[in-house]
Amino acid sequence: MTNDTLKYLIDNSVRVTSAMIAISPQFFHEEVINVSKIIAFYPGCYAIKNSTIAYVYGARFYVTPYTRRIMQILKENNFSEANFFVPFSNWEYPKYEEEKWDLLRKKARKSYEEDFVNDCLAYCDEHNIGIIREENLQNSFKMPNDGVEVTGNRYYPVIKNFFLDSYSVKKIGTYSARNGNVVYVYRNGYTYVTKGYSIISELRKAGFRENRALFVPFCNGEEIRDPSLKKKWDSIK
Repeated sequence: MTNDTLKYLIDNSVRVTSAMIAISPQFFHEEVINVSKIIAFYPGCYAIKNSTIAYVYGARFYVTPYTRRIMQILKENNFSEANFFVPFSNWEYPKYEEEKWDLLRKKARKSYEEDFVNDCLAYCDEHNIGIIREENLQNSFKMPNDGVEVTGNRYYPVIKNFFLDSYSVKKIGTYSARNGNVVYVYRNGYTYVTKGYSIISELRKAGFRENRALFVPFCNGEEIRDPSLKKKWDSIK
């Protein structure tokens, strides 16, 4: 293991020591963790549960959120997968390392989004789904990952999770139009909505396909509740 990958692995992990306290917020419960037997029986091994990785390295026990890079480091350095207890994989968190654990989880979630975008771009390159002019992309409303609240409802992106699965690949590079608005799922996997039908010809030239089953937001006079999001939508030409 190189010093760089070792440093990255350790820096992005929480060391679990015997007598560490874990808090389970859903049960209002504290529990003392004992990993001494795992360290003894599973040197150079890792286990995965609920997007959380535990591993033993240098007679020490560590836990880290699952990311592709962490998995790559473990596999490249001949860690073996095993089946043992993975702390903090059921919403519990380390009592005195809560801040670091929370930051690691946020960093991991960001990496999921970055990986998803890269996967989508690669898929589009392989399937001849091209780009549109940047001015048209900027003249579109990008649906936030957590959705948009409108009067009496909440609208979400077409692809809600950062996974390039069979559902996602059917939606990427598609569009639909209704009542003067157009919704499309762009090369990066994000959902965009714009006003007017002039963008359709450019989408078609770029290899986008019509999918009339796509829901078209904001085409029935819905009012966006968030002021900043409403301002963005109102600015669309």
